[in-house]
Amino acid sequence: MPVKRASRGRKKGGKGSSGVVQCTNCGQTVPKDKAKKVTSRLSLVEHQLAKELRAHKGATSINFRKFMSAKAFSLTAYYDSIVNFLKKKLYMEN
Repeated sequence: MPVKRASRGRKKGGKGSSGVVQCTNCGQTVPKDKAKKVTSRLSLVEHQLAKELRAHKGATSINFRKFMSAKAFSLTAYYDSIVNFLKKKLYMEN
């Protein structure tokens, strides 16, 4: 049976067997030295903020600040509602 690579896609050298890891995409177990290490890039700056900063040379408009503060307030209110729900559920069980 012909093989594509002499190492068969593994980087273990002569060390015997290696541990296994689980694929995050499909869940299949793969030898640790054969698994592909993939790094995905994630922007920590929100797209709208980056666009606003580029358009106004590092400054933001008052409308954008109002929009972002409303967004932050709504997210905080959502978190508060979850905490209150969990508190009620926890105290109802006791």
